[in-house]
Amino acid sequence: MTGDTPMGSNMAGDPQLLVASFMEQHEQMLTASRQVCREVLETYGRSLTAVADAQDKLADATEADWLKAVFRAQGNATRDLLAVHRRFADQFLKP
Repeated sequence: MTGDTPMGSNMAGDPQLLVASFMEQHEQMLTASRQVCREVLETYGRSLTAVADAQDKLADATEADWLKAVFRAQGNATRDLLAVHRRFADQFLKP
């Protein structure tokens, strides 16, 4: 809807106005959806960063070399996942 009037009331006689209004609303929904997706992915990215940082802290805190290697590998894998997620966001959520 645009303005305070119902969509069909002022456009019933002009299909071009109806289509134009529909297209405008469609674009607004797409823009809003992209923004929500960006925000969700950014929050997910911050979460992955926190997980990777925690894995590094666990690696630093342990004395066992094998466990240190496991935690480091998990942190690196988490960062790799984060890099893929950011590439996806950049590629598919362009305005």
